[in-house]
Amino acid sequence: MKKQLLFTLAFVASIFVASAQSNTFTFTGSSSESTTFSFGSTAGIYALSGSDFSQGASFIGYNSEVESGSSVSESFGIDTDSGSTERTLTFTYRKRAAMTGVLRISAPGQADVIYNLEDTSAEDGSNNALVERTLEYPYVLNLSPVATNITFTVDELAQNGVNNVRLRIYDVTVNGTLSTQDFNRTELTVKVYPNTVQNSFQIDSNNSIEQVALYNITGQLIRTYGEEVNYNINDLSSGIYLVNIKTALGSKTLRIIKK
Repeated sequence: MKKQLLFTLAFVASIFVASAQSNTFTFTGSSSESTTFSFGSTAGIYALSGSDFSQGASFIGYNSEVESGSSVSESFGIDTDSGSTERTLTFTYRKRAAMTGVLRISAPGQADVIYNLEDTSAEDGSNNALVERTLEYPYVLNLSPVATNITFTVDELAQNGVNNVRLRIYDVTVNGTLSTQDFNRTELTVKVYPNTVQNSFQIDSNNSIEQVALYNITGQLIRTYGEEVNYNINDLSSGIYLVNIKTALGSKTLRIIKK
């Protein structure tokens, strides 16, 4: 009887642990908070949605070369425990310095964001250095109790002479963007001018600017700036660009047109 009871308790516990793991993170913070979710197995929260990626104690990763057109992917969701909130996301990843590739992040209703993983061995000291970087997702996502599904897609992952291929995505932080009500309450105002730019543009903000990131219309990061008087884009091709302005109270993305 005692053995049967222990077995029953163990079985129930295993069901509880399994049900606690999924590929959806639930954001429960208030509008002024940020929360970081780990993709690793140690946290006991995340479970892989597919078989392309493997899972480590603190990351999900891919450890082989990927030929062009033979992409691999992993999807996850973010929802809220109640209500809606507008947020931006930040991802942390590591790779071997000399490795190159393409990482695409897709979300409903937004253009795919393409990040080129470049050879950084010159600045990081060796081909095999394991370097950590962050990716700022440029679009504002409206999170709600219905999960927003996001997909990582990796393509053209090349070894370039390193000892082994290693691309690891560690976590996602829900951060940075306040809701419309929050903007009104804190009276945050951010303006980019002129809207049609010849050589440079300026930014007016009543809060300290921490970083300005410039993206093309496909979401590819072009460059970043600190707080400057003039933001020079004279060398860029004509077209539409997205300017993500990160301030002490959050961030906002505005559109400009380069002549």
